[in-house]
Amino acid sequence: LLLWGSLTTVDPRDRPVMDLVPMLLEAKVKLSVVSLAPEVYVLKELCRATGGTYAVALSPQHFVSLLTDHAMPPPLDKTDNPALFEVGFPEEHRAVTENGIC
Repeated sequence: LLLWGSLTTVDPRDRPVMDLVPMLLEAKVKLSVVSLAPEVYVLKELCRATGGTYAVALSPQHFVSLLTDHAMPPPLDKTDNPALFEVGFPEEHRAVTENGIC
């Protein structure tokens, strides 16, 4: 899910954004965009090409609704091979010195 807030994109001359489509499809990425700005053609085309959705938020309530639509994960495809992986949260480790000065 990409949250977009700009009116334009700037593509590098040697690597247009639409060249990403084969890589996204190979990686089975489904791009969806919720835009806070008017429609951007290239993003809408990327979403269409990858099977995602493109929507422009028309109000704060609509924005919340669009985000909520993406809160539930999509159903697994029969070709998907689900796997569990361990996740964690950052921990703070403080260095302890033996000789403290007060």
